[in-house]
Amino acid sequence: MIIAILFSGCSTFVTFNTQPQGAKIYINENPVGKTPFTYSLSDFVFDNYNIKITKEGYKEIICPLEKELKPGPFILGLFLAWPFLLWCYGPKTNYYFELTPAGKDSL
Repeated sequence: MIIAILFSGCSTFVTFNTQPQGAKIYINENPVGKTPFTYSLSDFVFDNYNIKITKEGYKEIICPLEKELKPGPFILGLFLAWPFLLWCYGPKTNYYFELTPAGKDSL
C-alpha cells in the first residue's frame, strides 16, 4: 500500500476547462493540448507552472497555477520519512476559465 501511495502521490492529474471549449493550453510556454484537457503535473514543492490559454477571437490568459497541500505525501513525510514532504504541495486538480472576446473592454 505504501508503494501505491508513493507513486500516486508524486503527480496530480490536472483538468483544464474553458468557456468556450477548444482553447489552446500552454504550460511553461510548451503547448500541451486544447480544452477540455487533462494533464499530469509533478507535485514536487519547487515545481511551479505558468499557463497560457489562447483562442482566436478571445483575450489571452496568462497566470500561475495555484498549488495545494497533498495529504498522502504530507502524512508519509511526517510519520515515515521526511523526503516525502518534497512532494506534498502540487497543483490543484481542476481549473476553469471564462474567455473574454478580444474586442470587449472589461470595467
